Amino acid sequence: MEYITKEEVEEYMDLHSNSYNRLEMLMEMCCCDTFIKDVEDFAELLGYYYSSCDNLYYYRGVVRKAFTYASLRKERLMTTEELEFLKNLPDKVTIYRGMTVEESTKEHQGVSWTLDKKVAEFFAYQYIRNQSTAKKPKTVVEKVIDKSEIIAVFLGREEQEIIYMGTNPDGKDSDEDWELEEDAEAMFYREDWELL
Repeated sequence: MEYITKEEVEEYMDLHSNSYNRLEMLMEMCCCDTFIKDVEDFAELLGYYYSSCDNLYYYRGVVRKAFTYASLRKERLMTTEELEFLKNLPDKVTIYRGMTVEESTKEHQGVSWTLDKKVAEFFAYQYIRNQSTAKKPKTVVEKVIDKSEIIAVFLGREEQEIIYMGTNPDGKDSDEDWELEEDAEAMFYREDWELL
């Protein structure tokens, strides 16, 4: 198998992606249409591009698949500053997420959380770039989790973003979410990474 390099992915992404297609394009380049060899390189790319993606609710199955792979080398998702920040968090961490009221009733919610309640409130009530949830009622959810459950911390946009996958191992709550997970599993399956 011939692999695409990290540099080739970056060059193509920088020229052709936008905030609405960036995550799906990254996954297609690394796990579907072409393949990047090392999960370490994939984790670095995901860490770099993820915070500049929009409308991620629509891609929530893909988001979960991407972070499932990247969590195999989660130290590569973060910068040195972010790793140090994570290391210095207390053992119990309070996180917040702005979400739809419907999502808040599920056992399993999205993966993007924050340490700052005001940031969560912004995403719940003012953020307009998530077209999939624009007309749905919103709320802010608070959880206390173990630091060990955090996949990554992203500090790039001053949001203190926490990637938290939840404690439900399969992440399936509804027929719709089941279909999204199945689609992401089928399209972006990397057996070579799953076995690491």
